[in-house]
This record gives sequence, structure tokens and C-alpha cells, in this order.
Amino acid sequence: MESIIFAILFIVLEGFYFSTIKKIPQSLRNKIFAILVFFQLFIPAALRHVDVYNDSLAYATHFKNIMPNAVFSINVYERFEVGYQILENFVFLKISKSPVALFIITSFFIQLSYVIFFYRFSKTFWFSIFLYLGLTHYFFTVSGIRQGIAIAVFNFAFIFLINKRWIWYCLIVILAAQFHSSAYLLLCMPLLHMVRLSKKTLMVFILVILFNYLFLGDILDVFFSFFPNYGTDYLGKEMISESKTGLYLILGTYFVGLLVIIKNFDFKNYSHSEKYMLFFYIALVMFLVLSIKISILIRYTYYFIPVSIIILTNSCFKIKNIVDRAIMYGFWIILLTIQIMIILTYRPDWFMVTPYKFYWD
Repeated sequence: MESIIFAILFIVLEGFYFSTIKKIPQSLRNKIFAILVFFQLFIPAALRHVDVYNDSLAYATHFKNIMPNAVFSINVYERFEVGYQILENFVFLKISKSPVALFIITSFFIQLSYVIFFYRFSKTFWFSIFLYLGLTHYFFTVSGIRQGIAIAVFNFAFIFLINKRWIWYCLIVILAAQFHSSAYLLLCMPLLHMVRLSKKTLMVFILVILFNYLFLGDILDVFFSFFPNYGTDYLGKEMISESKTGLYLILGTYFVGLLVIIKNFDFKNYSHSEKYMLFFYIALVMFLVLSIKISILIRYTYYFIPVSIIILTNSCFKIKNIVDRAIMYGFWIILLTIQIMIILTYRPDWFMVTPYKFYWD
């Protein structure tokens, strides 16, 4: 655990260092730091042992057991999506039959996507990277390879969403869904273009979240009446939440973030990108609240986290007083460091990141 905490805080120190170098232009400093951070994120993910992270062994076992005749040989009875099957086949036939090759290629694309996304939209790049680690989203992207790829693909769609290029946006979302079908949910996001953002709108969304939480059982009954097979399968997997303590901890953290965002959000003068970012954060909170009752819904929160990290970072950056801004950064660093320590100590099964081992160990 100590090594994980040290690695995260070391990246914070790197960020402070590169932000204070005056002899190098800021754009060059950011690029150098982005490259360093990419390798620091990529190497532990790519070279991990199959016993590290929850799903590593399952993905490695599946990869070793496939016997494709060609790259585009698709098993229609396979539960994995078409895009992921093609990726597995390509790695297996063209690169290596070792699961390490799969880990290296997927980790390269996923972590590169996140670094590019944060570099492009964040006003404090190092703080976004810290939130990526501190909110434990990095751990998920390493473990959940298929959905990690889907989110990484979607990161490239966001620019088309805010620029109202709906066709390109939908095409990229559909591509993302070929790695994890849950990404189809994101096809609904352009509809938010018609919603005018205000404090009243925000209150309506909060009431919608509350309504969905209170009547989730009735809503699901109606849904399952139209899709009975899906409902049987869904409930058969026992996806009803049981232990909620950890989820309350995470939800509380995001609620604090929402307060910071709302306090620094200008509802009278906002950009199109800021509007969508706030909607993404609200969607994140909504799915977290609903996952208190049905834990599988937490899977949908992961699509909204990268954008939520950006708006939280940029909201902290909007604090004009430098001392107050530094205090805010310090607050999040201390809060999330303590939270990670609690998770790794009392719920190590969430990620199985410790003790860390390289694939050759």
C-alpha cells in the first residue's frame, strides 16, 4: 500500500515541480510532464502479473484459450463484444500468444487516451492526473479492459459532442460499444443540447435523481415487463447492492466535488463544453445514487468520470485567490490520499492492486 501512495504523491510533486520551472515555456513543460506521466501510468498497467487487479487473470485465461482462424473470426456465442474479439484475434495471431502482449497493447491505448484527454481539456493537468489516480478510476481502467477501451474510445468523441458534430459523435460511440455494449447509453447525450442550463434546471435534475431512487423498483418492473429475458438474467446475477459503506464513501466524495463545481459555475455565462461537463457530472452522481440499490449501475458511472475530473479540475482553477486555490488542491490531495488508504487497507478486494507484481515475478 505504501508504494501505491508514494507513487501517487510522487506524481503530485512532479506536477508542482514542472509548474514552477520558469526557464522552460509552459507548453513544453506540459508536454514533458505529459510524456513522463504517460509512462508512469502505462508501465505498471502493461507489465502487471495476472494476479494483480481483479479481472487480469480472467482476461489472460480467456486470451490463452481462444483459437481463431483469422483476425475477423467471430464467435457469435461469445459473451465478449465483436470489437474486443477482433482485437484479441489480432494480438493472438499477429503479435504474440502471451497475455502480456494483450496487457501491453490495451494499456498503451487506454492510458494514452486519458493523458491526451486531460492534456487537451484540463486547465491544471497535474491535478487532473491526481484525481484520475485519487478517485481510483485508474485502477478500474487497468482491471476492466473491455470497458476501459470503450471509455478510451469515447474520450475522442467528446470533442465532437461539444462541437455539435452529432454524426461523428455517434459513430465513435458505436465504435466504443463494440468493446463494451454499455457504451450505447452515451448515444442519448446529444439530447441534452436542447436543455437550457440554469439553477432551476439543476434542481429539476436533482428531483429526477431522487424520484428514480425512490421508485427504482417500480421502474425496473415496467422495464422487465418489456424485456423479461434480460430481467431474469439481470436479477439472476444478484446485482442488488448489499454492502453500501464503501459506496457511501465514494458518493460523499463526489457530492463534495459537486458543491465545489456549483459554487464556481457561472450559470449566466457558460460555454457549451462547460454545460455538457456539468451534465456529465450530474449523470455520474445519479448513477452512483441508483447503484446504492442496484450495484451493476455503477458500471455506467465510469463513462462520466473523465469529463467529471475535467470540470472539477477547472472549477478549482477558477478560484481567483491563489492561497484559496492552493488550499483547495491541498484539501483534495489529503482527502483522496486518506480515502485510498482506507480502501486499500479495509477493502483490498476492490482492486487487488496490492501486493503489486510484474508479470515475470
